[in-house]
Amino acid sequence: MATASTFGAQSPAVPFRGVHLDLKGLVPTFHRLLKLVDIFDTLKIQAILVEWEDCFPWSCDPRLRAPHAYTEDQILQFSKRCDELGIEIIPLVQSLGHSENVLRLPGNEGMREIQHRTDVFHPLAQGSSQIVAAMVSDVIELIPGIKHFHLGGDEVYTLGKNPASKEFIENHGIAELYLKQLKPSLTLLKENSIRPLLWHDEVVQWEDQQIQVFAQDFDLVVWGYTGDPRNPETYHFRLPHIQKLHHLGCSLWGATSYKGADGPWANLPDTLARAKATQGWAELTADFGLKGIFITAWSRYASGRIQVSPIDGALDSLAYMAITLHNGQAPTDGIDTCISVLDDLGEAEYLATCKQLLLNFTKHVDKSWEWIRQLHEQKENIKLEPTRANSGIEEIIFDLLAQDIKACREYGEQLEQCLNGKVASPLPQYYWESRLKAIEDASNQLVNDGVLCSSTPILA
Repeated sequence: MATASTFGAQSPAVPFRGVHLDLKGLVPTFHRLLKLVDIFDTLKIQAILVEWEDCFPWSCDPRLRAPHAYTEDQILQFSKRCDELGIEIIPLVQSLGHSENVLRLPGNEGMREIQHRTDVFHPLAQGSSQIVAAMVSDVIELIPGIKHFHLGGDEVYTLGKNPASKEFIENHGIAELYLKQLKPSLTLLKENSIRPLLWHDEVVQWEDQQIQVFAQDFDLVVWGYTGDPRNPETYHFRLPHIQKLHHLGCSLWGATSYKGADGPWANLPDTLARAKATQGWAELTADFGLKGIFITAWSRYASGRIQVSPIDGALDSLAYMAITLHNGQAPTDGIDTCISVLDDLGEAEYLATCKQLLLNFTKHVDKSWEWIRQLHEQKENIKLEPTRANSGIEEIIFDLLAQDIKACREYGEQLEQCLNGKVASPLPQYYWESRLKAIEDASNQLVNDGVLCSSTPILA
């Protein structure tokens, strides 16, 4: 068995290692969810950071549930399995930003920081903080034994854009406005002896004195997925942030990634890029007494955006990060070691099939957009130099584009079949069709434009 020899470190380099389960998209079927718990356990994962989004059986407002939401009984079975394996469930409920699932609903418009946007709560609005606390209450009432609870709190780019919020900040500061939204939830968690977690990127911008005042009220998770976190120039998680928060007495965690951090169009992770960040986090843990590291895995960049990078095509990347955090160094034989561990779990063959389909699909998607770019540039060239038109190149490119579009559909349909039973329907269909239909629309617009010499629609 490769697994036993792979996790060889007697004392793990990172004492507490968690994996992120983002349920905004590509939601595992319940059967697959339980299988993933077993996979996480084999990879020595000690906690699952579950971003419930619309997959929890919310009682505070049933409209928050997606058709594929898990039932109360399924949540209890999931909790029982995690408990049996000694895996801690750390729920994540968005409290301020990334709150589209709440703010999109009719009747909740008044809770928006900006009226036409559903991403950020308006902390001064009636009901804003209360609905978050109600969601937190739903979770802690259903899942027993919660020790930590993540309230999100990152990327609140528009906080203060509402005139009332702007005035409040001028009088009291942005930290007070931020915490006004979180206060009922923080109080609820404290009453239940549950330690709150927040992403670091907003709090680190507060005045030092403000951070010190609230440093004992929650832990901060310093996140960064690309590049070495010790590089002071690296975005968001640059070393000065870690040093500042540590100096001010904050309890800190780190967060790397194994998938979903390579752009909102990505179908597969850049494992080597993720590995560089993960190695850095492993080495930083002892330097700053980090309480643990989460391996994040984004399925959407936001609730309303397209889905990215199925778990099923990234399990080798997860294994790579889990081994690195446990042993303090990369797997001895790189990805081959990870495949051997997954083979022990009966997952290697399925991973290979899924990855190949994603690679093929990606190749033809990328090639299609290359042809579309060429056609757009050719169209402008014809308008600028009409005497150079009618060479026939347009017909050739349209024909090549048609071939790639056909291949996109074939591989997309095969991918959907591959994910069937693993990912809740119809999310696999939406995954590939959102990419293909954008190509088809762009192609048809060029066909119907009239400038290019081809006049026969290729997508009839």
